[in-house]
Amino acid sequence: LGAESISSITIHGPTTMNGTKILEVAEVNGVLNANKANINKLNLNGNLEGLDIHLKEGKINGTVSIRKSKVSGMITVYGSLTASECEFLNNIVIDSTDINFSKSTLEGITVLNNTTNPTTQRIYIKDNTTLKGKILFKSGKGEVILSGKSTITASQVVGGKIIQKD
Repeated sequence: LGAESISSITIHGPTTMNGTKILEVAEVNGVLNANKANINKLNLNGNLEGLDIHLKEGKINGTVSIRKSKVSGMITVYGSLTASECEFLNNIVIDSTDINFSKSTLEGITVLNNTTNPTTQRIYIKDNTTLKGKILFKSGKGEVILSGKSTITASQVVGGKIIQKD
């Protein structure tokens, strides 16, 4: 898909969006590569690679890797999440043991109780990432690994502990 505005779309298979604007809902069953895309609501069963995207809200079953992007509403991820130079203006709900933020601004994070893998859930907060709200680990066994001048107070982490790596 190119630089066009689309009301709603359902796609089965790998998808690339370059400058695409989705006004209502994008349903994608497959890998999504998005560049300079503006998506109102995304329901994705597959992995997301994104650069310079604006996502209002989304539910993603798969791996998410985004850079220089903005998520203004609620996002739910069932899979790993890596975000660099991103802004999250609302809560992130995630079920994963692999969560990484670098040079990003976060509102709050709820880490669901990962029933498929009972190991410790870790969030890596790097390179001046800021957190406005709280990180809640539903499992009670979370770790926030801090490095690169990122600061989070103990009162911002519920159900887990902070480990300073600098």
